[in-house]
Amino acid sequence: MPLILVLLGLIIMPGGCKTDEQGCHVKTIKGPENDITGKWKLIKGQTVFYNPQTIDYSCDNIIYHFESDGRLKIDSDIDDIIGFDSGEYTYEFSMSVLYENIEEKFTLKINDIHLPCNISRSDLIIDDSPLDGPILHLVRIK
Repeated sequence: MPLILVLLGLIIMPGGCKTDEQGCHVKTIKGPENDITGKWKLIKGQTVFYNPQTIDYSCDNIIYHFESDGRLKIDSDIDDIIGFDSGEYTYEFSMSVLYENIEEKFTLKINDIHLPCNISRSDLIIDDSPLDGPILHLVRIK
């Protein structure tokens, strides 16, 4: 009987994991809804206007590390990703709306690029589609 419970537990995904339809399970953690500091994993990138596509990155290791001193370090185990390349950037996170009449409640400035975003306890969505940019879906991992 315990084997059946273990198999059932493997089939039903626990609340602390995220996955896409064909992607890999990613263990997430919960944090504050208005604090971007920490490590986030890019799980999906989308382009909507020019060459529309959605790419599942959940099986790759693309990490955005927002440090408390305003530095963003991006590490990736693959090249040619939707979004930002590996490297170091500066960032500012503010609780202000960048554009009226859109869902995003916050503004993220990476170097000199202002991006609308939403953050929840375990998800970060950076949505630059109003200016023909990408939509990045990240989950909090640390």
